[in-house]
Amino acid sequence: MTPRGRIIMLPAVWPPELDADDIELLVQRLIAAAKQSRAQTGQR
Repeated sequence: MTPRGRIIMLPAVWPPELDADDIELLVQRLIAAAKQSRAQTGQR
């Protein structure tokens, strides 16, 4: 399963109380986590 696939699935469970700033932070964290997991799998 690709990180991209996970990101597409997220809106289904997205809390409605999040505002734009929270969403932006969350997306940045997701991107950072995806890059980190890619780097870790690449090292093997």
